[in-house]
Amino acid sequence: MLVQIAMIAMAMFGILAVVVDLGYATLTRVQMQDAADTAAVEGVRQRNAIGNAFDDDCLRRTAVRDLVGWVFDDDLNPDNALPDGTPHFGAGPVLTLTNGDGSDTGAYQHLDHPVDEFVYKPVLKLNQTDNAPEGDMVSGHFTPPDPSLPDEDASYTRNDFTPLSAVSPKCGEAPPDPLPGQITDDAFLVRLRRTREAIDETGDASSKGPALPLMFGLGTAIHRSGSTYNPRTDGLTIRATSIARVRPALRVGLQQPGPGYLGAAPFALDWTNFVKGTLHTDPPPVTVDPNGVIHDTGGNDVGRFVDNVATITSVGAVPPAQLAAPLACDLYQQQGRGYGPVYADFAGTKRLIGFIRIEWSWPGCSGAMIVTRPGMGLVANANATALLAEGLPADMSPVDLDALKTYMTDLNEINGVALLAPALAR
Repeated sequence: MLVQIAMIAMAMFGILAVVVDLGYATLTRVQMQDAADTAAVEGVRQRNAIGNAFDDDCLRRTAVRDLVGWVFDDDLNPDNALPDGTPHFGAGPVLTLTNGDGSDTGAYQHLDHPVDEFVYKPVLKLNQTDNAPEGDMVSGHFTPPDPSLPDEDASYTRNDFTPLSAVSPKCGEAPPDPLPGQITDDAFLVRLRRTREAIDETGDASSKGPALPLMFGLGTAIHRSGSTYNPRTDGLTIRATSIARVRPALRVGLQQPGPGYLGAAPFALDWTNFVKGTLHTDPPPVTVDPNGVIHDTGGNDVGRFVDNVATITSVGAVPPAQLAAPLACDLYQQQGRGYGPVYADFAGTKRLIGFIRIEWSWPGCSGAMIVTRPGMGLVANANATALLAEGLPADMSPVDLDALKTYMTDLNEINGVALLAPALAR
């Protein structure tokens, strides 16, 4: 009976060891992946925040590094610890083995940890010097993966991601004169690593944390033989990689108070008669009827104001034909910057096909109005999303869906004017 109890106890301790150690590994992996996902989206979100490649590249990489630090901090202040001086929250524990009897089993070893490093606090490198493919954060171009090839090889080269040239000079150096144009890469990759592999951490490209140590597994009789890998003494490798990319914005928010916080314009513009043609060059002034319909100099219907801006904030929506009452002038209608809804014809029904960044000036809501487009293919860093949680309108037919795909392709890929928003790709 005692022998059976002892055997059952040993089995239970073995199960407990597996549960604890795999639980720590799973929790650490999930936390690191959450941080990588959030950081990759941030790298895309800040792509065109300022307006030139030098400042934007510095801003987004610094923002990614800081965001990962906040994810693994107790109070959103990475520079301090808890009142007892111990940082408890991080990407898994940091433990080491000391002393021992010198045997392969490592008997009588003690658990220890570096001072003030009970947990791993990732501090990512900016990887600005070369935008190296093995770096913690890499900007580049995303392509759908080839399922017949591994996502990533031993040197961190991926089959679905091509790094682009680095932006030079780097943060902290004198800015170039003239400043470079906008960043146009379509994806941003972020890596977090806990591993025992050799990684060059002397430059600004890559960082790593120590391999995740076993907890209960350290007390097992698993011994190390020669130089082969042993999880008991070498720990577990945990990696998290995420790629975010730009996609056409499918929904935007309303205009909000405060500088730089853009939202939907109070009018929608016609794709064929205005956005696709004259808005690309030197746009002529337009006029607005009392019922809110916008006309170009040739009398063509090129847009329309709306009573409720919320009705033109999602792709697929049908803008009203005209205002329910005469246009009431306010400051927002007279001038502004925002996200211009764009509509096209769907077999007689006009629907929104996307958004563009625009500026408008119409002093006193009288006379001619000037609408301009300040940039091409800009990423909205706030108040826009590439996702539609509620889906497209239920009254859209399969034919409408095919037409929408064509229009969005034309708006985004052929003309490159679509407002963009970040979305996770891998």
